[in-house]
Amino acid sequence: MTFNSLFIGRKGINAHQTAINTTTNNIANVNSIAFKKSYVGFESSITNTLSSGSGANSRLGSTNPKILGTGVSAANISTNFEQGSLRNVREQSKLALEGEGFFALSDTGDIVNGQVQDLVYTRDGNFSVDAEGNIVNDQGKFVMGVMFYNESTEEMKSINSPAYTTVNYITEQDIGSSIEQQLTPSFSINSIGSADIDVSKIAELSVRSGFLDKSVSISDGDLDFSFDGDFMNMTFTETSGDIEPPLDTFTVSVDTNIAFENKVQTFELKNQNGQLLQLRMRVKPEVNKLDEILTGFIYDKDLSLGSSLSFDSAENSTTTQVGNSVTLANDDLPYITANDMSNLLAPMRMPPIFYSPDPTSEISLSKYAIGIDGTLEIEGKSASGGRMAIGKLLLSNFNNLEALVNTGNGQYHTSANSGPASLQVIGGPSSNPNLRLDSTRVISSTLEFSNVDVGNQLTKMIAYQRGLQGSARVVTVADELMQVLLQL
Repeated sequence: MTFNSLFIGRKGINAHQTAINTTTNNIANVNSIAFKKSYVGFESSITNTLSSGSGANSRLGSTNPKILGTGVSAANISTNFEQGSLRNVREQSKLALEGEGFFALSDTGDIVNGQVQDLVYTRDGNFSVDAEGNIVNDQGKFVMGVMFYNESTEEMKSINSPAYTTVNYITEQDIGSSIEQQLTPSFSINSIGSADIDVSKIAELSVRSGFLDKSVSISDGDLDFSFDGDFMNMTFTETSGDIEPPLDTFTVSVDTNIAFENKVQTFELKNQNGQLLQLRMRVKPEVNKLDEILTGFIYDKDLSLGSSLSFDSAENSTTTQVGNSVTLANDDLPYITANDMSNLLAPMRMPPIFYSPDPTSEISLSKYAIGIDGTLEIEGKSASGGRMAIGKLLLSNFNNLEALVNTGNGQYHTSANSGPASLQVIGGPSSNPNLRLDSTRVISSTLEFSNVDVGNQLTKMIAYQRGLQGSARVVTVADELMQVLLQL
């Protein structure tokens, strides 16, 4: 028994020393950016059963088992991922996550078959912008994102998405006098007014059937505009016969004073059953509001006039049939798949020149901003100005956070027990719907600090110290008893 006491005391010393080391590390990192405290879980060691006990019989009553404990051990060291305190800093490149999730970093930024190489994950948003415009961390690792901008072609990227069964585009090359426009006044009072859509100010116009139903293909249709005061009524009528009347007619009424964000506006048209169709309009840089695409617009409250554009999938159409190709914009992210998103992964980078829908002007970068949804916007300086969303921060989430492997520098790797990373952007697709980060916010000019409570850690340190002292005392007493036995 004396020998068991020695070993039990030794286990107690080891377990409490592990807890003291863990607590000391927590206290030492109280000011480390995004540090997450660890804690030790104790459990009793394997037991020795001296007697298994017995049930009652005609001669004797029942007896309880006799079990001898063999000490304690540190069963696990787990990480507590509670939110740390947020503090404002001056640099705009410093970022903090309010809510769940991690930033995704890569040593090389290389993408192979839609997979980012050398990915690690962190809550530490102490980022900076290097000489080439890349957003990097302290070790020079690239901050990864979904990039809309293709620097090699100086234009926004396109994707092939099954979320859009068929898309007909009117592009800059197709817009002009060759497109037939019909002015059809519904009625007139006293005099004939006029209303027209200046298509030369529209860079792209698309109707997307995938928003309605992925099984329905809309290839032909008429888009009609009519006006009522300050409101434009848009009606899209599907003419290919894929949708039975009257469900083939979708309408929306919008204020003509509406402003275009990033020169793009998405409208949701409804049919009588409330089913939705998506219409997106991208305009030229000089256009700021919807009413600026209207020319010769003369009307009064009693006069309603209309204008029409036709979509046609025939080869001789004045429009362009582009199949499933979608020019990406921030408002497309809710409608693409996780696989689509993987084709857009790239290091977050601000190029010196960025794309303008106006081909006659290059816009030099003057400043940037990162929104609460992780959108990277750059603002240019030119005769017409310009501001554009060119990418979005890539975030990650996991089934089992405590199984992540801490590799130092506030960075983590996946393990077999953490599950694969669910890579996503806020508001975009996720490979695991249960791990979406829609409620997470990205806060710029802010850093997340340690979640260590020093008072709590010092209290634990005292308790662990007493546990270690008690275990050491057991070893001393056991040693003294052994000396007594040897002197008999």
